[in-house]
Amino acid sequence: MPVLEWILILLSFVIIIILLLYMTDMVVSLIRSKWVPYVASFDKDITLMQERLSLTPGSTIVDLWCGDGKALRFFVQEYKFKQWVGYEISWHAWLYGKYLLWKQSISSINLIRWSLYTADLTKYDYIYCYLMPFVMKDIEYWVQNSINENTIIIVNTFPFPNRAPHKIIHDQSWKKKIYLYKKTP
Repeated sequence: MPVLEWILILLSFVIIIILLLYMTDMVVSLIRSKWVPYVASFDKDITLMQERLSLTPGSTIVDLWCGDGKALRFFVQEYKFKQWVGYEISWHAWLYGKYLLWKQSISSINLIRWSLYTADLTKYDYIYCYLMPFVMKDIEYWVQNSINENTIIIVNTFPFPNRAPHKIIHDQSWKKKIYLYKKTP
């Protein structure tokens, strides 16, 4: 067998292994995250936040289940925060986020590949969430009981089911919404 054929066989084998690892990670991540898929924040949501959010420079922010860190990259470009942290449970989303940070030369964001429940929410001024409705229901009381008095929770699209937001930011068509929450007594 010529050398080229061996190289192609080896390359095919490596590609198959990488695809199997990727698919295994997706299944394990979906199980561990209660079947929440990785979905990046939509550009329209980012634009709405860019146009309508007014956040305090010098603050800290954490993104719970940050995916590839798209929202954090937006916050880096828009606000001069002192700390940027994102939690992601999926290897492939985390690695892709790390790649995007490297490609865009952003070193200030810390993407942590671990469960959001390990985050110490008392360290942050802002918490960003873009999660499915059933996950919002699951984390609602945990977040409420884990934040400081002045912490603002920025929720993209799917609100907490049992709490009224402090403020709702919407686009002109009222289709896209960003919900802001504060700690309630």
